[in-house]
Amino acid sequence: MISSEHLSKRIDEYLNKAGTNDNFKISLPTKVRAINSAQIILVKRKIGLNNVYKMGFESFRKRFDDLDFLIEDNVELNILEKNGVLFSDTSTLDDYMFYIKSYCLADKGNCKNRRIRNYLVKRTDFENYIKSDTHKPSFEWQEQLVIFGADKIEIYKGDDYELNKLYLDYIRQPKEVDIRGYKKNGVDSQTVDCEFPVHLEDELLDIVVEQLAMTITDQAQIQFAQSRQQRNE
Repeated sequence: MISSEHLSKRIDEYLNKAGTNDNFKISLPTKVRAINSAQIILVKRKIGLNNVYKMGFESFRKRFDDLDFLIEDNVELNILEKNGVLFSDTSTLDDYMFYIKSYCLADKGNCKNRRIRNYLVKRTDFENYIKSDTHKPSFEWQEQLVIFGADKIEIYKGDDYELNKLYLDYIRQPKEVDIRGYKKNGVDSQTVDCEFPVHLEDELLDIVVEQLAMTITDQAQIQFAQSRQQRNE
């Protein structure tokens, strides 16, 4: 965990340079907004294909470990039906951010609660997979197809078994930070520390500084922050 007040002091250290007589007054609400925005950006960068290898977070042990504290696993969701399509609704999860994987429990005859892996496919590729002998839904092979979109996980199962529940692993949104010392909606703000691990402090701070430097047109700090971010990858 990283102290929010510590982050505030480090922001001032980066943007207020005695050697050049720069003295930018960044308000606490502006800092809080920048830190919360930076948290989301950092998660997206860890998840996305922004590195030189064009691979996501599960492809690198470091990236996986960096986001481990945000992983919610085996979260139970109901399976609903609309217009003949089975689905689970992720909008019921207030903190949902990114899909990782899921599975369902299924019944067929006397075989109960068999685990069926959900194989995520793109909608444009669905017809190819559903017609494929190696990928079409199968109770025996414990695999079925899902498509993700519009806050719903659409499930395409075989006709010879029934589904009970869906269990989801996902990346949740980081909790918003705050810093005491200003009025928020007419109430005194209270410090809420950043839940990111300490070893990500510099990466988070670089994003914050880059965003704030853009608002004050500090080109040197923008370039410096971008350079540090590239080295962190």
